[in-house]
Order: sequence, then C-alpha cells, then structure tokens
Amino acid sequence: SPADRRAAGESTWQVRSLQGEVAAARGDGQEAAHLLEQARAAQSAVAARLPEDLRECYLQAPRRRAVTERLLRIREGTQVLRVPGGRAVSATRLLAAFRSILQGIRSLERHGSLAPLLDYALDAMIRQGGARRGMVVLTDLDEVRVERGRHLEGRSLRPEEMQVSRTIALKAAREGRTIVLADATTDEEFSRAGSVVALGIRSAIAIPLVVEGRTLGSIYLDDPQRVGLFAADTAEAIEVLAGHAALAIAHARLVERVTRDGLTGAYTHGFFQEQLHRAVALARRHGRSC
Repeated sequence: SPADRRAAGESTWQVRSLQGEVAAARGDGQEAAHLLEQARAAQSAVAARLPEDLRECYLQAPRRRAVTERLLRIREGTQVLRVPGGRAVSATRLLAAFRSILQGIRSLERHGSLAPLLDYALDAMIRQGGARRGMVVLTDLDEVRVERGRHLEGRSLRPEEMQVSRTIALKAAREGRTIVLADATTDEEFSRAGSVVALGIRSAIAIPLVVEGRTLGSIYLDDPQRVGLFAADTAEAIEVLAGHAALAIAHARLVERVTRDGLTGAYTHGFFQEQLHRAVALARRHGRSC
C-alpha cells in the first residue's frame, strides 16, 4: 500500500543518513557522500508519492533538509560531522555510538519492535556522557511516562529505578531545547524541585525528542554522584544521537498505524497479505511447496 511504501522509504533514508555519518566519523568522505546521496534519493522517492502541494514541505522539514546540508558540506571538503573536541578518542566513541543505533534501526526493520532500538540508543548516550542512568521519557501535556530505561552497567532499569526528574524532562520537552545541569543541587532554578531533591541528582541532561516540529518527549540522563558530566561537546554528541532516536520513535508509530487497526488494535488485512507474500516468496526461494 502507499502507506507501507512511505514507511519503507522513511526507514531507508534514516538508515542511509546514519550510515553516512558513521562513514564521515571514520574519515571516509567519499563513502559518506555516496550514502547521503542514497538518503536524498529515498527522500525524493517518498516525496514523489505525496500530493504535489505537500512535497516541498516534506523535503524542507529540518531533519530531511539536514541530509542535503551535510552532503553539501562534505562535497565542499569541510567536516560533515562535528566530532566532540576533535579528539581521536571522542571520534572512536562517537563512531561506536552511531554503530549501536544503526544496529538498533536494523533490528526495528527486522522485528518491528522499538524496544531494542531505544536500548541501543540509550546505551550509546550513557557511554558517551558517562551518566549512571538514561531514560526515554514520553510526554503528553503534563503527563510524563518513562518508556525505556537503561543503566550504566548495560542493563534495563528495575521498576524502582525508573524515576525521572519530571521538572527537568518536562522543561526540555515544553521549551524544545536541551537542559544541561552541571550540579542540580546548586542550580538556582532546579535545586528546590522535589524530584531533584528526592532523587539526589547532581549532573543531568534532558534533550527534547522533536520530529517535524512535534515534540514526543525527551531523552533524560543523570548521575547522583558526579558533577559536570555533560560539557558542551558531550552534550552536542548526545543531541545527535537523540535526534536519531526521535526519528526511530516516529517511524515505529507510523508503522504501527499502517499495520494495525486504530480501533481494535488488530493487524490489518494489508499487513497479513504482505506477510503471506513474504512467506510464499521465502518458501519458493528454498524450493518448498506453498
């Protein structure tokens, strides 16, 4: 169906864009440009299926336009991806982070589950910043819901650990900007917030999850012991990773809408047809009877 093809096109340009950033961080400008060209082509293919009056709006959305801007910069011989501090160790860490998220996107494509991708993304951001905890926080007006949570030890947070500073997470989502606290206990605005006091938060960062002007929530990381974890270069790297997490969440929601009935939650007829066609094709490829 047209909706299925659009979902596939959205997934393709996101993956190619991320692969291009990995190549850029590795210093392979030629491969980065090639992959970004593929990302742009996938965007154009999606736009071509839209009504004519919506095509330009689709292509000029900030996340999609950024692909073209990065491609122009690499063609001009400038740095496509700003690696924090320009240090080799930072480049290595960031490259590993991109690979983690790319692995998560591929898992999303294969299995249709958003959870593994969010875990990959949170683990990458926690490693980048050195935080104790990281959470995906979805917001709806004044409601805050922790979708996923990960620990520095590489495990999911236990239920009693899934506590977030509602004040910090909501402020980032409402204002659409990153909130960085070097030491929340001495911060003039947040030190008296009940959640900050109760959780004993020191370093904290919250990055809004924004897709095409719509805020889904925020990425929240904190540490109860160390201060000053999220310097400007570290925060910038985490913002890049959070941007890809936001796109993945939006993509998963799109896939959910086109494969399940909005009223009953049951899989649609089109989804079953697609699965049947895939099963028949797989059986024929292996010489089995259908």
